[in-house]
Amino acid sequence: MGKAVRSRREAAGMTQVGLAALSGLTQAAISRLEHGRCAPTFPLLERIAQAFGAELFVTVAPGRGVFVAFRGTGDTAVRVGPALPTVPSRSGPQRQHPGFRPPSG
Repeated sequence: MGKAVRSRREAAGMTQVGLAALSGLTQAAISRLEHGRCAPTFPLLERIAQAFGAELFVTVAPGRGVFVAFRGTGDTAVRVGPALPTVPSRSGPQRQHPGFRPPSG
């Protein structure tokens, strides 16, 4: 998510301070978001999208990863991360968090 915000902000020629002022957040909060040091809430994401004058789309594509796109003036799309490895389960292959350990038994 942070990569998409930073990419959009830079494409708009905006500083973190400028985005903070437009979104009602602090520059430190913008920095934490861009560097992946926080998990943004939906209200926070709405404020960011409003500051950019754009809609925010998040797509989870099984086996292909997560994509984030701002749609509006200066469209920006960013792949957030690699697809998670597929691990077998009783119901067939499923994507799981890399630290996930299936229950034994």
